[in-house]
Amino acid sequence: EYGIKVRTNSHGTFGPEIEKDIPIILQLGDSYTAGPGIPYEKNYPFLLQEKITAKNQKKYQTVILGMGGSSPLQQKYIFERKLPELKPEYVIYELYANDPRDDYSFNYSNYMAKMTTYEQFPKWFLNTAIGDRVYTLLSDAASKKNEEIYNSTTDTVENDPAKIWNELTRPSLEAIKQEAERRGAQFYLFNIPLGWEFDNEYATKSAEPRLKQNEFALEWSKEHNVPFVDLYETFLASNSAQLNELYLDGDHGFHLTEKGAEIAA
Repeated sequence: EYGIKVRTNSHGTFGPEIEKDIPIILQLGDSYTAGPGIPYEKNYPFLLQEKITAKNQKKYQTVILGMGGSSPLQQKYIFERKLPELKPEYVIYELYANDPRDDYSFNYSNYMAKMTTYEQFPKWFLNTAIGDRVYTLLSDAASKKNEEIYNSTTDTVENDPAKIWNELTRPSLEAIKQEAERRGAQFYLFNIPLGWEFDNEYATKSAEPRLKQNEFALEWSKEHNVPFVDLYETFLASNSAQLNELYLDGDHGFHLTEKGAEIAA
């Protein structure tokens, strides 16, 4: 199942071209949303599109802004800046267990340093020779500082998940929710469970305990009246002795099989 070629459209998003005047379901998340390993038409964004189309008796189209390795903090920037003219009816965010680590990594990444430095100056100044030099010096210094902070605090992910949630993930989800509502969309949140949370034929150790993120997300969703679906129990009930009915193997990122994607949809 692995090795499917994925196409992007002229906007740089996964899937076919965005058609005018057809209601949009906007999908945010990580590689599970992009769906490596199975055809686009077999992954849950497309399957969900077909279910919503049938239920509402009108055609919908899916736009995928999710991408491999991204997390709420990165997706916030993508959603705010990418295709600002889109007016989706639904915005659906897929959480995954590595999001806190990815949020923390992105917050102290060279990319974040360069982006935040870039936004401190007007574009006309950056387009000048002196502006380019100033930007290069400051962004390099910010990147070095970020790297130093990250290297000295990497244990925060394991030791203080609440800190990452409160400082990075929660504000990012709130910004995404506000942006969705600004565009007139309904916002939904759901979690695909980590493959290592199940005893399975691929595992070299016993199943890992569930991570704190889902507890935080459930509390946040209740506070903000956001529908939240945790698929752990659903996947557990659908699983058999062989995990590969729902997930590809660990070398392929535990991404969903066609059956796993169908259950998620």
